[in-house]
Amino acid sequence: MDWGLLQFSRDGRVYGRQRMLLPWLCYGPVVIINLLLRFSWAANRIPSFSHLHASHLVLMVELGEVFRRAMWNIFRIEWEVLVQSQRALSAQNLLMEHDDDQKKQAKH
Repeated sequence: MDWGLLQFSRDGRVYGRQRMLLPWLCYGPVVIINLLLRFSWAANRIPSFSHLHASHLVLMVELGEVFRRAMWNIFRIEWEVLVQSQRALSAQNLLMEHDDDQKKQAKH
């Protein structure tokens, strides 16, 4: 939700956002990586990590979390840029409509 990848209409339909700064194919792997890293704290329960020393495992999980948060911030900022540009366009359109209305009233 924080990345704005999915939009919900009032009638309950779900659709992807229209504007993207990256190709759609980039977002799928990023969502999966984010999900995996979100649950990286459970790595100590995975048998294939049992050979690692506890401090090494903690370091790996912490570095993964730093990477996940950096990635999350990049995509959150992308979404904010798109939202702010949409708001600016809407405000500009309102101003242009207001100016057109004033010009029409001045003619009459």
